[in-house]
This record gives sequence, structure tokens and C-alpha cells, in this order.
Amino acid sequence: MVPDWRGRVHALSVADGSVLWSHHVDADAGGRTFTEPAAVYDETLYLGSQSGNTGVVALDATTGDTRWTKSTPAVTAGPVAHPEGVVVQSHQLVTAFGLDGTRRWSFSVREETARPIAVDD
Repeated sequence: MVPDWRGRVHALSVADGSVLWSHHVDADAGGRTFTEPAAVYDETLYLGSQSGNTGVVALDATTGDTRWTKSTPAVTAGPVAHPEGVVVQSHQLVTAFGLDGTRRWSFSVREETARPIAVDD
């Protein structure tokens, strides 16, 4: 999966590089910027947007269809996917969502600088 600066996500074949599907996230609003790596878990692709209020986007990894979106400030770290959910950081705010998009919790960190985030049991 390859996200880009114009809000498009492309699924490419590992075997030959052919495009399996492309999806323009939030096309009605001019698209969103996806600069952080994507996470994949259980056939769902998770993206974090750095522009607008798109926030976290979950796409079907096979078709590119939108499963859910959750508005957050610009995502500066993550997403990181886990069987319990998806975690992103937006500047000082770390937020966890269930795999169905339900907001579970948020935690404020002191430093605003984005750092890599990880999850574990």
C-alpha cells in the first residue's frame, strides 16, 4: 500500500508492481495528505492524515473501500494496529480506536514532538 500527498492510496502487486486498486480518500474535500506509514491488520488498512480533520481512515485492504473514518487533529505518529485496536498520535494527544472505529481512550503526553509509537499486550 502506498499513500501519497494528495489523499490517494494505491495497492500495488508485490509480484510485478501493477496497480491492484487506487482510492482517493475524502475526495469531496480535496483529498488528504498521508505522510506516515500505513498499518495493516486483519485485511484492513489504517492510515493517518496530516491535513484537514480526516484523522484516521480504515480501508478494506483487498478493495480499497472505506470501512470507517474518525476525525482527529493531524496525525503525527502511527497508526499502529493491534488485535485490540488502532493507536495514533496527534501532536500531544495519543488516541486509541477499536477495530470498528469506536474511540476507546486518549492520553496527553508532555512533549509535542512526534515520536515513533508502538503497541504490545
